[in-house]
Amino acid sequence: MRSTSIVFAVSLLAVTCGKVTEKGPQVVPSSLIFVIKQNSNRLDDNTLNTMQLYYFRNNIKTYMMDFQRGTGEGFNLGVQTTRNIGFTSADDNIKDYYLEFQNGDIDTLYVNYRHVGQNEAFSNSCYCYYPLEQVKYNGNASIPDPTIVQQRVYLFTKP
Repeated sequence: MRSTSIVFAVSLLAVTCGKVTEKGPQVVPSSLIFVIKQNSNRLDDNTLNTMQLYYFRNNIKTYMMDFQRGTGEGFNLGVQTTRNIGFTSADDNIKDYYLEFQNGDIDTLYVNYRHVGQNEAFSNSCYCYYPLEQVKYNGNASIPDPTIVQQRVYLFTKP
């Protein structure tokens, strides 16, 4: 028991007395945040509440379990979000995703995150290890919604 306490104390001392370093690049991917509009209006609550996001891994349909509606004002704006898509896109090299609607419609997303090394993470424009390179909705390049300025929210226009 005493040797365990000594090992713990030495480990704690090593961690707390180490050189304090400057904060580095963002380690986890930024969330993919988007809003879908049809005829210049966001989708209705029922549609947004029942949408699902999935991809195929080895021909097996796999749902993004963290896919959800935004909170607060994001909820009112119809914002949808997922964080795990960054890891899946960059680390598993899965770029094609599918939005499944309750009425059976399927829309496609192309999401290209990359996992970069330390040198690039310190020098790229996002100051991160997982830069988001490209987003497409139904084959069309997506741009941030100019009406939402608090953070980057991609605007998808549904036909």
